[in-house]
Amino acid sequence: MKDAGGHVVGVIPDFMRERELAYHQADELITVGSMRERKRIMEERAQAFLALPGGIGTLEELTEIMTLRYINRIDKPVVVFNQDGFYDDLLRFFDRMTRERFKSEGLQALFGVADAVGISGPSSRGPARSRRTPSGGSPSRADAPGGSAQASAGPRQAPALAR
Repeated sequence: MKDAGGHVVGVIPDFMRERELAYHQADELITVGSMRERKRIMEERAQAFLALPGGIGTLEELTEIMTLRYINRIDKPVVVFNQDGFYDDLLRFFDRMTRERFKSEGLQALFGVADAVGISGPSSRGPARSRRTPSGGSPSRADAPGGSAQASAGPRQAPALAR
């Protein structure tokens, strides 16, 4: 992303920085006191959210952002990067939630699914590639910044969900 002219922002709690988990090549590295503060800053500064394959923290952040979209507290694109089918089971679970009426039909409209992430120049804003969910449903298309989890393809910084 940086090679393509993007601006990389890292937002990390101090306890994770102490464990040497910070991306020191970031153009801007913001250290915060808690995970809640980290999420608040990411929510405020992001143009879009990109969930890369990750662990329980990534899942928690993804579902929180989806919930905020669902209750109309934010209106920013959310893209799940389903590298090598990593999120297939989660996408099937979302389909089941809808099928069994725990969630409305609009759930899949809250996010897009991409199989590949392309790095584009600063002025390019093409849509993420959309794909069918594992159960055959078609998620919505969403614009996503080109690049990695903590990067923006434009002049504004766009931290994202995954680390």
